[in-house]
Amino acid sequence: MGCNSSLPPTTVAQPLHQATGEKQRKLQPETIVKYDPTTPADPTAKKLPAEPVAAAAAPMNNNKKHIMLSYQHANQELVLKVYKFLQKHRVAVWMDIKGGMEEHLLDSMAAAVQNSAAVVCFLTQKYQDSQNCKDEFKYARKKDKPIIPCLITPGWKPDGWLDIGISDLLYIDFKKTTEENFEHKCEELLEKIKQVVKSDDIFISRYLELRMEYPLVFEEDDVAAELQEELNYDGFNVDDTSKMVPNIHEGPELKIVNIDQTQINKHTCEGNSMVRLLLTGKGKDRNVQANQDTFGSDGEFLNYFFIPKLVFYNKSKEPISIIELSGEYEDSHGNWCECHNIKLCSALSENDANYNWLPDTTLNLEPLKLTTFCVRVDVKVKGTPGSSTKHRMRAHKSLSQPFKIRLTLHGTEGKTASLLVEQANEPFVLPTKEIIRKNFDFENIVAFVYADDCDADDRYWVIIYYEDKSKLRFSFGYSLNGCETKYLDTWLIKDLCNQAKKTATTEIVLDEWNHDWRTITALFDKETFILFGFRIELKTDTSKTRETGLLPLDKIRERLAIEKLQPEDDRILTTYTSIS
Repeated sequence: MGCNSSLPPTTVAQPLHQATGEKQRKLQPETIVKYDPTTPADPTAKKLPAEPVAAAAAPMNNNKKHIMLSYQHANQELVLKVYKFLQKHRVAVWMDIKGGMEEHLLDSMAAAVQNSAAVVCFLTQKYQDSQNCKDEFKYARKKDKPIIPCLITPGWKPDGWLDIGISDLLYIDFKKTTEENFEHKCEELLEKIKQVVKSDDIFISRYLELRMEYPLVFEEDDVAAELQEELNYDGFNVDDTSKMVPNIHEGPELKIVNIDQTQINKHTCEGNSMVRLLLTGKGKDRNVQANQDTFGSDGEFLNYFFIPKLVFYNKSKEPISIIELSGEYEDSHGNWCECHNIKLCSALSENDANYNWLPDTTLNLEPLKLTTFCVRVDVKVKGTPGSSTKHRMRAHKSLSQPFKIRLTLHGTEGKTASLLVEQANEPFVLPTKEIIRKNFDFENIVAFVYADDCDADDRYWVIIYYEDKSKLRFSFGYSLNGCETKYLDTWLIKDLCNQAKKTATTEIVLDEWNHDWRTITALFDKETFILFGFRIELKTDTSKTRETGLLPLDKIRERLAIEKLQPEDDRILTTYTSIS
């Protein structure tokens, strides 16, 4: 929702046909759109209206979820362009000036948030200063709505309440947006939306939408009849070797060094001071924890290391003052380097929520007494921080593992004591066929293809599987951050085969399924134009993979046989209800 003290007039998306009583006309032949081979069996592909059906400004009482756009009105022009991009990609998207606004601002805001599957926030200084935007953002957080922050002002970073609100979120960078890169930025946003919400919740089936809007077209269109021609997979066998290009795997693979916490060395305090340093606690309280800045600056960022419980034990019968607590760390070459900063605070109890860091590390220790502190060690690292929370809650990959920190206290009497502590990253779990099967509950996997980005510690993957014995699915993802799914039903198979036959081609690139890092190409027999497989090409900054996945032809035959037993109308609806 646009956040402003005075809202502009709202407009409501008008239906393509007027109210009851107006006769529905057949679409004119001159309204033609480009063919999309991945929109399954859309019989109206040649006769779509010039203006797209309004998918965005759905009524508030609609059960259909939408993506809500939250912004400050100074940025309305950019947000409107994003709105149109998402609408073009059949996303049910809500924007205040595109309908759905009611007389009362707060009621409209609350309803928009409640009916959202996710909220996309376009963050600026004016957004941060707006009370309406703040209320909207906090209400979305209260309702546990996924929030996708977009930064659009070069050189600006959120602070205060807004910085806290997005500290655990991965933002989309809309800064320095140009006409040339705008589509790419929007595609990043669309991918993020697909990761955080179920596609069935927000993507509108073009087929069902048009079937309800133009029933006469569906009854009379000859394309529908053409697509219902029987596919003859019976007796079809593909000569695999003659129709496939060789598979390739280029570049390095991720090799994550995982160190068991039990392998961490326990060191004793050294030095001539009467004060001893002791690492105490059990389980996680004893482990050194790590985190990183969300954003870097000038190619650098801070990696933070937390020692939950460090005991200062004054063995003397006299009070001792500590002038300073300093820190060093061992780099990957074995050299000891000075830490950027050291912070102290009282050790947290189970009821404490925040660290209250002391202004310096000067301490006065009472005689024969143990005092426990939490210690934070800041290390400046060259490079960029991790791209997600799991990548940031660890020592950066440029640092050695286990990461060694040496703490040294300096007393007023000129004596010192030092303690060496070690930190080990939590194990990184890479997507494999078995792990994805378990995490996403995929069964009957046909193919699994992946490529690693060793710079970002991410694995990109494509998996082909079938469910309900014969319904094929394609899922795409990176790491284990969710996935996007496409459906290969029999109507899409028929549609693709029909196009291959018409154009006498053995390959069709599925643009709607593709992304910067993946290209999916449908493969057809050169004589029968039967779809028999897909070539999957994955490319990251460090590696490239190309593999051909063969379709389980027996499952396709089984599905075709099942559909022959269904009434024709049911067959159409059944194959389309799952398409997003």
